[in-house]
Amino acid sequence: VFSCKFYKRFSEMIDIEKKLLRPVWFEIDLDALRHNFQEAKRLVGRDVKIICALKCNAYGFGCLEVAKEVISMGAFGVALADLFEAINLRKQGILAPILLYANNLPSTANKVIKYNLIPTVTDFKSAEIYSKGATSPLNIFVKVDVGLYRVGVFPEDAIPLLTKIVSLKNIVITGIYTHFHFSEEDDYLNWQLDRFKEGLDSLKRKGIEIPIKMASAT
Repeated sequence: VFSCKFYKRFSEMIDIEKKLLRPVWFEIDLDALRHNFQEAKRLVGRDVKIICALKCNAYGFGCLEVAKEVISMGAFGVALADLFEAINLRKQGILAPILLYANNLPSTANKVIKYNLIPTVTDFKSAEIYSKGATSPLNIFVKVDVGLYRVGVFPEDAIPLLTKIVSLKNIVITGIYTHFHFSEEDDYLNWQLDRFKEGLDSLKRKGIEIPIKMASAT
């Protein structure tokens, strides 16, 4: 009994201290979120799919709550960096496409396949591992690095890579994307976009047509 009373008193003291030291709260306005999404939808047009980036717990806004909202408003899917967060969304009932950014190890391929996630691939070895683990067609995205020099296959290497990947069993290249290195110099941005477009044109000439193409910068 003494232990229980002591623990209760100790907990109350901690709560009081937290209120004194951090007298703030973080309030998420879902009405504002809905407004912003509708504005984005209006700007890109009805024919453009929207995949909402919700990495790092939707940047602190709450991954599950935000995912539910944007999907209900017509988002094609969501994108996450963390496999744990992606699996948690699936367990919470999110059925829409979930794109995983290119930072997950091939050793997690069984989890990616089990929860019907869309991995990002930047090399043939990873694609091969997914192919061996998949028992039915698995959608993948390929990331191309056109100037950010962070993650992705360079445009000149993308053609031979995708040519090899399309021959793999149970692998479907559903999307290809890039992330611009943002600059106020229009020439630099156009150079990056041109590299991406030239790569897509080269793929098309080889008979490789990828349904979803994404290019943006935060």
